[in-house]
Amino acid sequence: MLTMQCNQHITQELVQRAQHDGYIHLPQVLSEEILQNWLSTITTTVAKRSKQHLPLHERDTYGKAFIQTVNLWRDNQMMQDIVFHEGLAQLAADLLEAKSVRLYHVQALFKEAGGGHTPWHCDQFYWPLASPKTITAWIPLVPVPVEMGPLTFAPTSHLVTDCRELPISDASHRRIAQSLHGKGIKPHVKAYSLGDVSFHYGWTHHCAGPNRASQDRYVMTIIYMDGDMTIQPPTNQQQANDLKNYIPGRSAGDKADSDLNPMAISKPVSHLARICPSV
Repeated sequence: MLTMQCNQHITQELVQRAQHDGYIHLPQVLSEEILQNWLSTITTTVAKRSKQHLPLHERDTYGKAFIQTVNLWRDNQMMQDIVFHEGLAQLAADLLEAKSVRLYHVQALFKEAGGGHTPWHCDQFYWPLASPKTITAWIPLVPVPVEMGPLTFAPTSHLVTDCRELPISDASHRRIAQSLHGKGIKPHVKAYSLGDVSFHYGWTHHCAGPNRASQDRYVMTIIYMDGDMTIQPPTNQQQANDLKNYIPGRSAGDKADSDLNPMAISKPVSHLARICPSV
């Protein structure tokens, strides 16, 4: 169960703020105890699954940004308990204003000490999904001060279509930064205390700075989509790859309901999850 630190409810005003800005940073959603348990399980699972063996200086920009390990929930029961955490799924459903949410996929993103920046990008470029009703929970397993490279968001960027065609790269970093500057959109970065969780929509532009700290930045992400999500024809090779790997056995026009996309929560949204509403 989620351990909450105050008794306020997530309000419609808070949902509207998230939908306006494209993201929301929620304080003290998870307890220190649960995060310590998760950290042990997730780091052990990543160590077994990771295929990254090159030293940092020999990697490209993407490889320097983080060690990425996908769909850890299939490895063991503890990982399933983490990924199918009803409290987090309910928050995602509330913020999407959806009666149900499915998993798109789950990944650990470990930015090593000395690791490089994560370039500006938007996630939904990679996803062959027919609607923007997608949201990612970004769950630090340790405190993440600014020098460790927390997420930087571009408020309201999910409402514009510029640069949506760009895969994550040095080029996307330059072009999106120029586009944001031209529109007067000021990036926002904030440290994460232990227990904080942020959510951002699929078309929200975001990046992360390098990890200048002496310890690794351990983060778990869960990508949710509307439970009724359908598949669109892929518009790039990356979406074609995602369709094959993360929605296997399904085609354009089908519901995105493969064995890799189970329901995370399915219930009437009759109440909103209890969280601290200050941001």
